[in-house]
Formats: sequence, structure tokens, C-alpha cells
Amino acid sequence: MLEDSPVSKDIFKFFNFKYGQVVAPIGLLKCCSVVSNQLEYPRLNVWCVAPTRQYKTQTSKEVQRIFDKSYWIDVGSDFTIHGLYEDYGDDVNGKTFMVNDATVLFASKSSRTKDRLVGALSELLSDGKYEYKDFGHQWNLHGRCTAIVNQTTESFNYYKNKLEYSTVLERFLVAHYKLTLEEQRESKAFVLRKFKPNIKVEEIKPRAITNLGKYDDVIKEYAMDYSALSLRAYNSCKDLIIATLKSHAILNDRNHFVLDDLYLIRMLRNYIKDPYAPNDPTIIECLRQGRNYRDICLLLNKKPSYKTQ
Repeated sequence: MLEDSPVSKDIFKFFNFKYGQVVAPIGLLKCCSVVSNQLEYPRLNVWCVAPTRQYKTQTSKEVQRIFDKSYWIDVGSDFTIHGLYEDYGDDVNGKTFMVNDATVLFASKSSRTKDRLVGALSELLSDGKYEYKDFGHQWNLHGRCTAIVNQTTESFNYYKNKLEYSTVLERFLVAHYKLTLEEQRESKAFVLRKFKPNIKVEEIKPRAITNLGKYDDVIKEYAMDYSALSLRAYNSCKDLIIATLKSHAILNDRNHFVLDDLYLIRMLRNYIKDPYAPNDPTIIECLRQGRNYRDICLLLNKKPSYKTQ
């Protein structure tokens, strides 16, 4: 596993040793998001969704230790788009915004401020530019940048419809996970809380991928799979897969894809489906086929009353 990707292998080993095998791919995914801020569109943004106290913040802090500080900005859990401009100026090129807790971020804002922040992030992450004009004031943020956002499952479900309406989630790979009680007990995160990663990425060297065309059909297949599992648009899934593959290759100083890159895409497949609504993709696919609710309940081994739940 990851034999042709020495940097990823070390990163995965660290997260696996300290946090366990469920959290390890999340740590590697967040590292790829930081690499992605050096790339042309599409870029990889990560929205990490898990129950409270399941290492969302800790994995982001570990990623900050791995990468040189010039590649990321820790914006905390309570900021505005105007505050971002005031603190860092108009040029945010080559930066990854680390949002510690979107629950606090959304709960602490008025509706207008919240909508402006979400809309601004959506524009900035996709177009590389956000322009503000209001009451005679004018300024902009610009640059290739990415974002890593952490949010509890309960909060994500509460704000999900509003986020989808704003299209901001289309720019993110939304990664869900939920540790079992046994997995939480087996984690060494508390015992090894002072154990730091010995991997250090001082410089990211962007490069063109020479064999992207060779993997076009495979990417399309994975995009269709991701789209069905996550209930998201095919083109959005395709962009995120390409961004993940490129970032992972460049993280390991390669200008071409290898099987390791596809292995990461297969690993992430387990994280793109909402664990609190695991049957939704199957239900929607059955409805597309014209099957009635009794057939669907039978397929899912549910009673007919499941229709109203």
C-alpha cells in the first residue's frame, strides 16, 4: 500500500498509529488539500463531518505541523470575510484556510453576515476571486486557495440544506465518518497527545501531470460512483477526484499518476456517503427505476412503515 508514495505512506502511518485506521485517510486527505492550493482549478477542498470529540480539530492541527506555515492560515472558528481581508490583505494565493469548527462559525453570525461569508467562500474557492462592493466601499480577495472545514454531524445536518442552496458544498469533498465506541477506546490519541509527526513538507512543487489522459475512463467511472453514493452532481465529483489525484501525486514529487493515487480514491469512497442516511442513494436509484415503495422496503429489508420515517 502506497509503495510508490513515500510521503503519503509516512503520513498515513502517523495518523493510523495515533488516531486509528478510520481517521488515517482523513489526515492524508487534508494534506492533499494543502497541496492543492498550488494548483490550477479544480482544487481540493475538504469538509470534514464527524460527531463531537472524534479528532477533527486534532487532525487539522497535525496537518499544520506537517506543512510549512506559508501554505496555510488558521482562521479559527469565528471570522468574517471582511476580517479575512483586514488580517491578510487581498492576496491569499497559495493558502489553505483552516476552519476549526463551522458550528461556532455559523451559530455566531447574523443571517446576512453568514450568507455573505458562505457566498464569498464559494466564489473565492471556485473562481479564485471575490469582489466586495457596498456603501461606497470596494475591495477584493484573489488567489488560488483551498479550505479545510470541520463540523459536527449534528450541525452539518442542521445547516445542510442552506449550504447546498448556496452551492458552496459543490466545491468541497464532504467526508463523513463516525467512530464506534470500540474504535474510540482503541485510539492512542490521548496517550500519545504529545507525539508529533516527524514529516515536514517545506516546499510544494506544482507540476503538470503527464498521463492524465490515460486515466480518463477510470476517473469517469469513479465520478459516476461518487455521484451515486454522495447524491451530488457528476461534474462536481469528477473535478474533486481529479484534484485529489493531482494533489496526491504532487505530494509525492511525481508528475504522473500511479495505482497509489487510485488507491486513495477507493479509500475515500467509504467516506462520501452520509452514515446517518445510508439508504438514501439506494432509495433514489430505485425511484429512478420506477420501483414503488413496497419494493424498496423489501429490498432494504424494512417494514412498509419505513416510508414515513
